[in-house]
Amino acid sequence: MAKTICPHCKSWRFGPSRTRNLKERFSKTVGNSPYRCAECGWRGYVKDRLDLAKGIIEFILIAVFIVWIVYAAYLSAEDFLQDYRSGINKTAMAKPKPKPPQAQ
Repeated sequence: MAKTICPHCKSWRFGPSRTRNLKERFSKTVGNSPYRCAECGWRGYVKDRLDLAKGIIEFILIAVFIVWIVYAAYLSAEDFLQDYRSGINKTAMAKPKPKPPQAQ
């Protein structure tokens, strides 16, 4: 990451700050990283291209994972319905027929 200077006092003692809440964490995910100046105490957001790229990749991976889970659930439900409609589950629940007497 390139050195950044404070936009308020132009000091070089300026670096990343920890996120304080969920809003700041989400903002960091989409590319707005919180920074703090050790000279003047200014705290704010600086656009970081590397964080933006990481955020986009993370978003895509989460979206693909969610789609995969939904698709797997859909296939599982489809198999269950197909088995149910074909009668596999109905015959499993039916009472067994009595065996005919064997001839000696």
